Formats: sequence, C-alpha cells, structure tokens
Amino acid sequence: MTNAFWDDIFKYSKKKSDIQILEDIPVFKGLSRFELNKVAKMLHLRSYKKDEYIFHEKEPGESMYIIKSGEILITKNKNQKETVISNLTEGSFFGEVSLVDEDVRSANAKAITDSEVLGFFRADLMNLIDRNPRLACFILYQLSTVIGKRLRLQTET
Repeated sequence: MTNAFWDDIFKYSKKKSDIQILEDIPVFKGLSRFELNKVAKMLHLRSYKKDEYIFHEKEPGESMYIIKSGEILITKNKNQKETVISNLTEGSFFGEVSLVDEDVRSANAKAITDSEVLGFFRADLMNLIDRNPRLACFILYQLSTVIGKRLRLQTET
C-alpha cells in the first residue's frame, strides 16, 4: 500500500503537451506557438494496446502518427515473414507519406507496448489548405523536405 502523501503529485507536469510534442517534429518545425496551437486542435488521440496494429501494409493510408507514449514497431512483409524496419519511441513520427499520397501503406505499424499516438489526417490537412493556405503550404513544404531526406537515406544504403 502506498502513502498518498509521498506520491509524486506533480507527475502531470512531466508529460509534454501536444504543442511541445509538435515543436520537436520536423514537419512542424518553425511554426509559431499560435500556428502550433491550430495544428494541435486538429490532432486525434488514439490509444493502442500492446501487440495491436495501428495499420497494416497494403491498407489505404490517410494519416501520419506521432508517438505520444509507448513504442511502435514498423515492419514489412517479405516472404511470408515480417521484417523489422524500425523501432520507434516517444516523439517519433511515421506514416507521413499518406498525407500527400493516396496509395496503400507500404509497411505495418504495431504497438509493442501500450501506446498513445496523435493522428494528423489528410482530410484535416486538405481542410487547412482551404482555411489557412499559408500554414498548409508551410507544412507541405516541411513534409516534402522530410520525405526527400528519407528517400535520400534510402538510396544511399
């Protein structure tokens, strides 16, 4: 039995806000607090249990995800086996290509611990293009930079 007097009553202050999380994501780097607040209002919090899939390879893609807590494994199906591509933790993001590409997912994403992710959906980005074109263009520019860097890294190996 724990004594409530000695519990860490300030735990809440250790968790990052959605805006603080966005500040560290390259797709949103350079946005003002005001703009980050606008984007944060478009995020969708999703919870996944250990071993639950966020998405499967060849499913339609419509959003990118930012890991708020937990650990996500990115795998690819090869020869009837799942090959690990990456192991992502808090503050990492994945699935960003689906914001600009309506093709199917190229990999699987599975929670390997209980996890919370923030979803940023293509529909919200398209809506932002109508409501705030300057902000949307900036995000799309940053997104293209991230995708370009990942493509460059892929072709170097």
